[in-house]
Amino acid sequence: MKKSIFFGVLSLVFICALWKCSVPDRDLVKIPMFFSKKLFPLVQVDIAGKEYPFELTLTSKYPMYISHKILEKIQKSEKGEATWKNAEGKEKHASLFEIPNVKIETLKLKNVKAVNRSLEGCSQESKGAIAWPLDRMNLLLDLSHHAIWGIKNPKSLKWVGFDLEKMEKVKYDINTGGIHFKIETDLGELTMALATSCNMNAIHPSKQKNKQASLFTRIKIGNMDFGIIKFTPIEFTEELEVDGFLGVQFLLNHAVYIDAQNRFLYFGEKYGNTIEQKSATKIPIEFSVDGIPIAKVHIGQNAHNAIIDLGYPYELSLHIIITI
Repeated sequence: MKKSIFFGVLSLVFICALWKCSVPDRDLVKIPMFFSKKLFPLVQVDIAGKEYPFELTLTSKYPMYISHKILEKIQKSEKGEATWKNAEGKEKHASLFEIPNVKIETLKLKNVKAVNRSLEGCSQESKGAIAWPLDRMNLLLDLSHHAIWGIKNPKSLKWVGFDLEKMEKVKYDINTGGIHFKIETDLGELTMALATSCNMNAIHPSKQKNKQASLFTRIKIGNMDFGIIKFTPIEFTEELEVDGFLGVQFLLNHAVYIDAQNRFLYFGEKYGNTIEQKSATKIPIEFSVDGIPIAKVHIGQNAHNAIIDLGYPYELSLHIIITI
């Protein structure tokens, strides 16, 4: 069965001229997010006072793709026909509208261009897809903490636990495939796009030496070694001008800051980068015969063995979902 990992908004270039956005007078805006069953990041979008879950994308020819059922209920004006290509290179056509007021958390967007289209290939939970207005605010992707941050002042990143000086900085560009940059792999240098609209790490089958269901390769971005990363071979049009995509599977383990004004990406660890070794507390542990971590806990004058609960094995469950 063919895997549906791309939403059509991945297909073309980004949206600068189409947004008119007013931003609260603050340095950063936190946008809570959650995941669909297929691991697409969703944000709540307010249209005419009612919130709907939308998939978050980074670049798109049109800022918003929306279900016709929602369009029927809201104020809008007709703007002709929208034309774009999907990830397979097929040309698509649909009615284009303009929505006067859209809000993501406290971020207010004016006169947003919206395409009336089928949501085939989109997650069942979403009512459409919306692209982040990178021409107005930089973006911190912190998916492991179910949050994204709109950033006006990069210094405010330290407030949420990230220090740009401790993150890996690389130059990026934008083409039909979206935000793309160079990485080093066991296969040589590849051009990768960063994509929240792809729930796994994807690579074009032409880059495989042996035709297998998965490809494992060490990757290096700038001077930062990310170790062995799993890629899934997926067919997509060469018009996207990239070799593959680093998707949600990658972003769940690595925070990324997008400096859109200067076109730099900053890569960091998912738990932030401001914690220094001297501020950490070392806790000795032992393991039970079943492999469960146990630590000594002192309550009053008595010492007890306590099981360390690391929580639900979320990353393991993600792996299972991705590989089914």
